[in-house]
Amino acid sequence: MYQIIEQANNRIEIALTDNLTRDEFIQVVHNLESLISTYGNISILFDATSLELYEFKIVLDEFEFYKSYKNKIDRIAIISQSELHNFFLSIFEKFTEIEIKTFIPAENKEARKWVFPSRLP
Repeated sequence: MYQIIEQANNRIEIALTDNLTRDEFIQVVHNLESLISTYGNISILFDATSLELYEFKIVLDEFEFYKSYKNKIDRIAIISQSELHNFFLSIFEKFTEIEIKTFIPAENKEARKWVFPSRLP
């Protein structure tokens, strides 16, 4: 399951929870593609703290998405405790110039600040 938590212009936070299916992830990708077509470049925060299970095919779809839009994504933050997910991200980082950071759940405020920086001077 997924839920859009916040969107501010070209920045979006999406919570991935419970059992994420490939069809749901494709919906997430369509949302991100829509933002890219509207704003050009985007930054994404995925909160996967409550993600329990996802189909392995999603990892491949995720990699294809990053590869296809590598010039349109400025930053990706992932909040997760999953060692497996963090492992896959460390591999993706080698194939893209997108700024990718992983955060543990206790660092969720830092992750949000990184994706949604303050507009105050």
